[in-house]
Amino acid sequence: MCTVFMDTVEESAHGDTFAKQDVTKGQLPEGASFDDVWKEMYVVEDGVQYKGADAVLRIMREYPLWRPVAWLGGLPGFNALAHVIYRTVAANRHRIWKRKT
Repeated sequence: MCTVFMDTVEESAHGDTFAKQDVTKGQLPEGASFDDVWKEMYVVEDGVQYKGADAVLRIMREYPLWRPVAWLGGLPGFNALAHVIYRTVAANRHRIWKRKT
């Protein structure tokens, strides 16, 4: 799932804003284990770590069209919903994308 999402980000107009890092080849975020980063997407910005739904929302903030969704996702009730959606998609990613990620 993370690969598909990050490939989409890289191919976008804002793709150079982010540096994609393959966790199997690179350095892990501080305090995170390989199992942690294998299960959830991480975004690290100026030493601040965002993971899971918060990582996706952080990336969305860079895209004007998605900024309102990212803003809503930052509100307490919507943020909880964003985490439920993220976990649901992550748990079903193989069926959704019809391939192993």
